Amino acid sequence: MKTIRIASAALTAGMLLLAVLPVAAQEAAPPAAPPPLPDNVRPWDKSDGAKVIQVRRFEKSQRHALSLLVGLVPTDEQQWYFPMGLRYGFLATETLAVEVEGAYLVTKEKPWKDQMESRIREEVTGIDATKSLDPLFEPYALKRWYAVANVAWYPIYGKMALLGSTLGHYDIGIKAGLGAMGADLWDADRPDDDGKHLVKFCGDVGATAMVYLSRLFALRIDMTVFLYNSPASDFEAPFQVDLGLVFFPVPLGSGE
Repeated sequence: MKTIRIASAALTAGMLLLAVLPVAAQEAAPPAAPPPLPDNVRPWDKSDGAKVIQVRRFEKSQRHALSLLVGLVPTDEQQWYFPMGLRYGFLATETLAVEVEGAYLVTKEKPWKDQMESRIREEVTGIDATKSLDPLFEPYALKRWYAVANVAWYPIYGKMALLGSTLGHYDIGIKAGLGAMGADLWDADRPDDDGKHLVKFCGDVGATAMVYLSRLFALRIDMTVFLYNSPASDFEAPFQVDLGLVFFPVPLGSGE
């Protein structure tokens, strides 16, 4: 009986050892390397060892973009400017674009100038009511158009959601470029140039954002500061905000 008990105990110990060894071997094996991420997926956060993945819904690399734009320049002292123009862009990568943009500037005098002219006519006699009083003001360049070439960089993208429903996908970026601006000069002290149309060098910097409506269309908003060598003064920095409808002749790729 004693021999049987010893044999039974040895058999049980052997079976337990055989069951534990494969588990230990599996636990000791090194973890397999994770598969590489697709090109349209980016790991955003690795601080806690977890990867938060955001898939780019609309892929725009190697695409062309055509835009109609309308805007407002509210910072001029004498005029409201309403730019109306076109923009063409080539989206070389998902984050980098090269663009050319041009606009004609529709103008409307601000009310204070009309009020000042009326007061001058009341206080100063002998002024023809049909004659412009622009020579009584400081030199002024009435901006007519601009054309610039920009490089835009879109480092931020994401999606807007409300109560679990996706409202839209967007890109946010910055831009900068060089170009020219045309203006009519009004300066009574420079009779040779008074009334002339002059073209001057300008630069621009700004922020831009696109909200995608579909694979063919997007809404774009830009906020731009023009650095302008005005013919009426040494330097001007008009601020412009504009809204554009973007059309992609070749539909955007889909990341989902």
